[in-house]
Amino acid sequence: ASHIESLTKYLPAIEHQHRSQAKAWFAYSRRSERIAAMLELVASEPEMRVSAEQFEENPWRLVVSNGVLDLRSRKLKLLGHDPSTYPLNRAHVIYDPDARSEAWDKFVVEVMPDPKLRSFVQRACGYSLTGSTRDERFLILYGPTMTGKSTFLLALTELMGGYGVRFPIKSILVSDRQKVNWGLLRQPGKRMAVCEEVERDVEFDSTTIKPLVSGDPLALRQSRGILEFRPTCKIWVAVNDLPRARADDDPLWRRLSVVPFREQVPLMRINPLLKEQLSNRTVNGPAVLNWALAGLRAWRKNHGLGSCAAVDRATAEYRHWQDPVSLWIEECVDRSDNGNGKRMNTSEAYSHYLGWSDRKHVIPLMRAEFARQLSRRFALDLEREKKPGKGVGKPVRGWAGLKLKGDGRM
Repeated sequence: ASHIESLTKYLPAIEHQHRSQAKAWFAYSRRSERIAAMLELVASEPEMRVSAEQFEENPWRLVVSNGVLDLRSRKLKLLGHDPSTYPLNRAHVIYDPDARSEAWDKFVVEVMPDPKLRSFVQRACGYSLTGSTRDERFLILYGPTMTGKSTFLLALTELMGGYGVRFPIKSILVSDRQKVNWGLLRQPGKRMAVCEEVERDVEFDSTTIKPLVSGDPLALRQSRGILEFRPTCKIWVAVNDLPRARADDDPLWRRLSVVPFREQVPLMRINPLLKEQLSNRTVNGPAVLNWALAGLRAWRKNHGLGSCAAVDRATAEYRHWQDPVSLWIEECVDRSDNGNGKRMNTSEAYSHYLGWSDRKHVIPLMRAEFARQLSRRFALDLEREKKPGKGVGKPVRGWAGLKLKGDGRM
């Protein structure tokens, strides 16, 4: 519209008999439908086209407000902005190598007093600055309320700006697969994906999580067809209650890391302004970026994220509690009678397991799944049922050498 307006300055040069026609043409061209038609014509010109490949971002470059950080250089270099690279995202923070924040340093020590755990999380933050997914890690910040989980993640997502995205936890939970996964549709080009507020009695969908954290190509159905992209995001989840996860899903557990947040802040010490202060991009953003960049250097020096004792222990405990059959076996089954003629059939085992689940407030498995879990651990034994005066009957599934502890009653 402004270009058309600028052309009116040439009206005096137009011959008088054609001037009224020119004025009418200018007025007609200002209409929205005419402007849309012109833009459509311009877009069809070859020199105006930009291929999708030109928008593929360098995973080792981080665009900040005052330049572009080369994350692979030994000494971080701040390069100038280059519009020809077509950057899709930008971190909403200024890079200042001398920026420090006493408030941030104090906060991370308070919520993560274990220095090894703190170093692990710092490396994970540095890893999240990149577009790499080579560590294939899915991070779960787990702990009660008022332990700093949401404050920590808010500061990071504010720092990440366009590289970060918040998405609903339902995107990575078992649900109706026919629905459009709007949460994942927002993730192309992102480097840090954060979700919180997990409901109870839900289950992680490993078929979505595994390709998402591994950087494998994803094809998502949407209203206009199929969207294909290669994920570059690192998933961070903050929960008070851990969702269910299949204990026998080894590929999922290889990628999953539980980060314990257990230091609750007493009510009298809660600072209601702390979350707002730490997430302020101008005041604390440059210092938080430097903290994450220090983690990036440690991540590179360590040749990966690695782990630490606190994370390994919390993850192992999580997996242990996701296997109720093993817990029931440990507590209720005697395995010391091998070869002594003892036998436990499926019916009595499942009946006992249901009572145990009710007492422990554990959601029980269906009978078929329960039998499958036992078959993974013990050799199945088929014994013919004996009926008085009728000989043997149909085979009964069971396990030799096992018996319920005590008298078998709850």
